[in-house]
Amino acid sequence: MFENIELIGWIGSTLVILSFFWDGWKMRAINGLGCLAWAFYAIVQGTMSLLFVNVAIICVHIYKTLSK
Repeated sequence: MFENIELIGWIGSTLVILSFFWDGWKMRAINGLGCLAWAFYAIVQGTMSLLFVNVAIICVHIYKTLSK
């Protein structure tokens, strides 16, 4: 599909790492975007365990954000 799908994985990793410099909703938003990138990467690569964990993290972020 993509010639360099690995780049999506690196973007996801970078966003997740950067998210730890913030607190609250900013951290959740940046981390969520990183997890979304990783989920896309997992779909393309066919890695269901990676897809599961990132979708679960996104759901936790949504729940925690909306429950406040």
